[in-house]
Order: sequence, then structure tokens, then C-alpha cells
Amino acid sequence: KSTIAVAQDSYIYFYDTNTLKVTGKLNFGASEIAFSPGGSSIAVVNSSNIIIWGIEQRNIQQEFNSKITRIRQIIFSPGGTYLAAIGISYLGGGDPDYILEVWEVDSGKSLWSKQGYGWNSTISFSPDGRHLALNGEFSVILFSVATGEIINSNADIEISSLCYLSNGNLFGRMSASRLVELDAKTFD
Repeated sequence: KSTIAVAQDSYIYFYDTNTLKVTGKLNFGASEIAFSPGGSSIAVVNSSNIIIWGIEQRNIQQEFNSKITRIRQIIFSPGGTYLAAIGISYLGGGDPDYILEVWEVDSGKSLWSKQGYGWNSTISFSPDGRHLALNGEFSVILFSVATGEIINSNADIEISSLCYLSNGNLFGRMSASRLVELDAKTFD
């Protein structure tokens, strides 16, 4: 059975992909959602709280507290080992901080977080789950998922969104809606 989940009006609606009929509804105050690889669970964002909900078990499997007060994007690594989120935090007062945070799913432990990236930033895990790509303000940055160390960066690329392709290259949209494929090691 194939399922689509949609976050709308603080609810998560589950739809059967064959009939497009609603098969379930949860009230988590959801603003962002992401299916785990294999589709057995779903990450649900409610403000700065993240809940991993077991779809078949119909229960909370894990909860995360985030430094991010407004999460813009949340994703699982391809193997489901890690969860990453990007958004803003107003905790320091004044202008918001833009934060990227990574957790280990099974333990719920925050592995690392980084500050200073723009609201329009997007993130994507490499196919092997070892790297995390981020497009920032006029830059692309690759992080080690395990350590948060910057592996590679280029401050001369203006990409408004990106994702990894199955071949390990990055795919992105540049200004004027031009699409590009970049080698993740060299950004060429």
C-alpha cells in the first residue's frame, strides 16, 4: 500500500496513492514532515519539537528538542540513521540565527549544529548518508554528517535549492531558473 502524507492546517493527512482518499489524520500541529526511508515512520515538526511517529504502530518512537524555533526543512539520511533540519532561532533575541542541526535517530542525540546560513537554504544527504550538502547565501557547503566538519565549500555559487543525485553529484537551480549538475567534490 502506498501512502502520501501532507501537512496542512496543523494536521497530517495520509492518502492512499491509488484512490487519493484520506486513510488517516493526526493532529500534531505539524508544519513540516518527512518520511523515513522505507516509509515505516514519519518525522513531524511542531514548532521546535520533532516527533518520529511509527505509522504501523501508531505511536511516538522518538522525540527531539531542537535549537531551531522555526524549522523550514527536515530530512532523513538515506539509511534512516540521521535526521537533519534547517531553520531559524529567535532564542538569542534581536535578529534570528539561521541554524542547521543533525541528530542520530535511534538515540535522539543531537550530534552537531551550525549557525549562520540563510532562510532560503536547503539541505540534502549524499546517497551513502556520509555527507550533508547545504546551499547558503551565495555558497554551497558539504559537511561530514558524523562530525559536522566542513569537507568542501564554494562561496562563488548562487544556488537557490539543491539535492543529491543517485550518482553522488549535486543538482541545483541557479538564478534565472537555470538547472545545473555539479560534481560534489569539485563543484564543477
